[in-house]
Amino acid sequence: MKKYLFFILAMIILSLCSCKKEPQVSSAANILNKPVANQEQQEKETLSENVIKPDFDKAELDKKFGTEEIYIVKTYKEDNHEEFEHFLDENMIFTKVSHYQLSDGSWKTDDYSYKYKLEISGVMNNAACGTIYHILSNNDDITFDMAWKAAGYSSNTEDYFKPEDAIIVGVGKFDIDSN
Repeated sequence: MKKYLFFILAMIILSLCSCKKEPQVSSAANILNKPVANQEQQEKETLSENVIKPDFDKAELDKKFGTEEIYIVKTYKEDNHEEFEHFLDENMIFTKVSHYQLSDGSWKTDDYSYKYKLEISGVMNNAACGTIYHILSNNDDITFDMAWKAAGYSSNTEDYFKPEDAIIVGVGKFDIDSN
């Protein structure tokens, strides 16, 4: 509500300042001996010159006062859990949680908003392949060690992410070179 207060106030002021002036076209038309049909055209031109146009740009005001509308740029739908093995076999990222990229650069699930989307990858001890985590977070310094523990590999629940701070939205694997 407060976001548009300035805009509404500006519009009220503009409407109060714009006074209707009667065009004086008829006398000009008589002096120039123009036909009456052109009088209507001249009245329209004179009226359009009297219109006061705002000297601000709505887009600039939206940015200045933070009133620009945020919208969804891209949607990442949750993948079918029955296809999890297929995604891993194809080295594709499996989307565990539906999430959205927003126009202001932030990210959102159905329940929480986040500043960052991180892709964190690494290899756990003695693993045959590497793991990739896609994480939405309000903290940009999450490590691979923190991610795999939060993914459920830790027996300590204190290692798990609080959903308002971070959430793992996707997981994948990559092959390790054996050289």
